[in-house]
Amino acid sequence: MDKTIITCDQCSLTVAIPTNGFPFYCNCGNVVRKDGADKPALSQRLKTFAKATAKHASSGFKRTAPEILETRKAECAKCEHNNGRSCNKCGCQLVGWPNKLEWASESCPVGKW
Repeated sequence: MDKTIITCDQCSLTVAIPTNGFPFYCNCGNVVRKDGADKPALSQRLKTFAKATAKHASSGFKRTAPEILETRKAECAKCEHNNGRSCNKCGCQLVGWPNKLEWASESCPVGKW
């Protein structure tokens, strides 16, 4: 597994974490994010999620088949836009409920699935 060396800018702790291990929650309370890992603004995330929800509803709330869901999760796990809990491209959650990985009507914003 690829590792990334990070240094906390508050306490100077240096650690090696998995490349997909962001965000890193330091013992001092600081949160270290991947460079350029800011999510879209809340208004944009709400707009994106509203469109996805409408599309999901119009498809009859179809869910992704389990084998496709696992492929999507694997692609997201190694993606540079994954910040650990959500996508920095569209801002949608990747874990928990609701998330677009489970909706058959959805696709990756950068075309990975």
